[in-house]
Amino acid sequence: MIGPALLAAQSVSMRARIGGLEAHEVDDMRTRAEELLDRRDQLRAAIFEFHTMYQMHPRPGPELVELGDELGRAVDRALRPEAPDAGRVDIHG
Repeated sequence: MIGPALLAAQSVSMRARIGGLEAHEVDDMRTRAEELLDRRDQLRAAIFEFHTMYQMHPRPGPELVELGDELGRAVDRALRPEAPDAGRVDIHG
């Protein structure tokens, strides 16, 4: 069940970008990922990476914004995996 972990990651990503993130939100996100996502899941890896890096950059600033951007990209990839026919220019341009 990816839903709660995905929503937590999306929320943390957005709050990191605007400077309103609190440590308990990051911890809650990691807990959800650990409980709900498979160990090989790329979103889980991105969440764990964010959690680790947040320990080094917990204050609002450009580093935290970049971490939020990276987590946001991981959320986007989880929501929109690459289509099997992504290389077809007649369909995707």
